[in-house]
Amino acid sequence: MFHIQKTSVCYNINALFSCRVKGYLSMTAKKKNTQKHMKRKSPRKKTRRRTSRKNNRKFQKWQLALIAIGVLLIAGVTGLHLYSHPTQIGSGKYTHAAKFDNALVIDGIDVSYAQGDGASHNWNQVKRSGVDFVFIRAGYRDSSKGKLHADSEFKENIQGARKAGLMVGIYFYSQATTKKEAREEARKLVNAADGYQIDLPLVMDYELYPKGRLEKFMNGKKYKAAKGTEIAEAFCEVVREAGYEPSVYSNYNLLMHKVNPKKVAGFARVWLAHYNSSTDYPHNYTFWQASFEEKVHGISGTVDRNFWYFGPNGEATRGRRAAGARSIRDCTVQLEKHSFYYIGKPIQPKLIVKDGNTPLREGTDYQVGYVKNASAGTGYAIVTGIGKYKDRISTGFRIKTLL
Repeated sequence: MFHIQKTSVCYNINALFSCRVKGYLSMTAKKKNTQKHMKRKSPRKKTRRRTSRKNNRKFQKWQLALIAIGVLLIAGVTGLHLYSHPTQIGSGKYTHAAKFDNALVIDGIDVSYAQGDGASHNWNQVKRSGVDFVFIRAGYRDSSKGKLHADSEFKENIQGARKAGLMVGIYFYSQATTKKEAREEARKLVNAADGYQIDLPLVMDYELYPKGRLEKFMNGKKYKAAKGTEIAEAFCEVVREAGYEPSVYSNYNLLMHKVNPKKVAGFARVWLAHYNSSTDYPHNYTFWQASFEEKVHGISGTVDRNFWYFGPNGEATRGRRAAGARSIRDCTVQLEKHSFYYIGKPIQPKLIVKDGNTPLREGTDYQVGYVKNASAGTGYAIVTGIGKYKDRISTGFRIKTLL
């Protein structure tokens, strides 16, 4: 009996141990399974972390790209603003005579070999700075022996200025002491003009050179103002007969004391040199040279500063025209468009010009120059009659800016 009970107890103890061992093994297995399961999940977390870092890097790259684009846009807008608002030559420091209150005051310069290599000038910058016309030296008579010479930079200057859209006139530095010499100089000037569109007068630059032949002539005891006036008129007659408009350039003192200023203004447009912030010259003049030391973008060194006074009703040209030539002021001048945006390039609107119902042809009946057309404000087309037409007239158009 006792033996049987002992066996039963041992059996029960073994069973209990077996159960506990099985439970322990079961728990260990579960733990291992759980660890395996956890190990399987870990790569996903790493993947998420990698993805997050990758997205952050992409976001940072986009931020840098947007910043770069913003900088470029600011630089572009600033550049466009500077390009479309160039520094203008301006006329603020000069006071114009009251008789020109209703005139269109046009800004200009004059150039020669003295400004250096003509090919080095940036005429587009000159135009964009507000310079609308230029007088270019074509040649000169030397002040000692009296020989005639061409200006070495004439060709480069006139081609550059014309291409950039400036209105052009040309001049000859005169030292003529006789009417014969004056005519000789004028013929040289007319020959230089051939082949180019000349918008402004052909000018006799009549000035004294220290100890030169003209100074000695005019300071002679027998010299009279009538003599200098006759010489200037001889020059202008040749220019007029060739179909061009004549002009005489000289300084205040020579005009007042060495020629007859009223008579000169009768046969030529006067280009007055008087270096001051204003002038009290009492006689008629169309152009005023106010300074010889102006700075302008596009040309290194200094240039002469000029103003052109264009009347509100246009101008009567003085070059010879065909018999019965009609005034362009009696024709109709219309713009195809009246308003434009300026973005750095001078505005040159197309025109329709008619004599009654007959359309006129540019280059045959008229030619066009544009002024004040390189900045916001009011620009003007100046129409000059040629061939069977004469005189000048202007018409305005509006220029707006994008910025």
